[in-house]
Amino acid sequence: ADTHLDGFDPHDLPTPGKHQLRPTPLQIANHRIKRLNERINTQNNRITQLEETLGKRDAQVAAQETQIRELVEKQAKSDARLQALFDQIATVSREVEGIASLQSAHAARSARAAQQAMRGIPRAPQVQVEGGPSQSEAIPRAIPVGPTAPATPAAEAKPEPTVEPPPEGSIVYEIKAGDNLTRIARAHGTSVAEILKFNKITDERKLQIGQELHIPPSAVPAAPATPTPEATPAQP
Repeated sequence: ADTHLDGFDPHDLPTPGKHQLRPTPLQIANHRIKRLNERINTQNNRITQLEETLGKRDAQVAAQETQIRELVEKQAKSDARLQALFDQIATVSREVEGIASLQSAHAARSARAAQQAMRGIPRAPQVQVEGGPSQSEAIPRAIPVGPTAPATPAAEAKPEPTVEPPPEGSIVYEIKAGDNLTRIARAHGTSVAEILKFNKITDERKLQIGQELHIPPSAVPAAPATPTPEATPAQP
């Protein structure tokens, strides 16, 4: 009988019996069956190990998928919170812009109110007085008046004499910004000394804008003084 089978070693034969020279075909077949069973068991063990490995890997994949789902859910929650923060920032920005607009409008109204108030407050004028009873005394060109004028010490202050009502026919003139006694005297045809004497003024530096001067009745009114143009040399 042919005892050769593919996958088996032809020399792998069972031990013959006590009175046998070689194993019988049945013995060989049983031996081969035994070897096949051993090989099948080995393959089954390997398959079992592979199945266990695959099962572990499937469990790992399932755990990873679960983690991925949890991460996706966390990411969605984070995106929602981030969007809510963006909405809050936009709301706060709009509120800040509104407050800034209100502050700008309030500042503009305050500035306009301050300008209107400043227009209603008279400025501290300065009266320029020229001439006087003594031409040798130096008279400052600009005299600070109003609340900004420095106060004269009480020890040096001399009370001004009370001005008596002028006689009839005198002219009342109100001092304006830029006036000086020389110009006023020239405009009314009189002199600085006459005006000071007639008004009983001893210190012409105390004249203020808006103060009334009485022009002597003997003065002849003249046209308002105008600046004399400088002489221009004749052209040859």
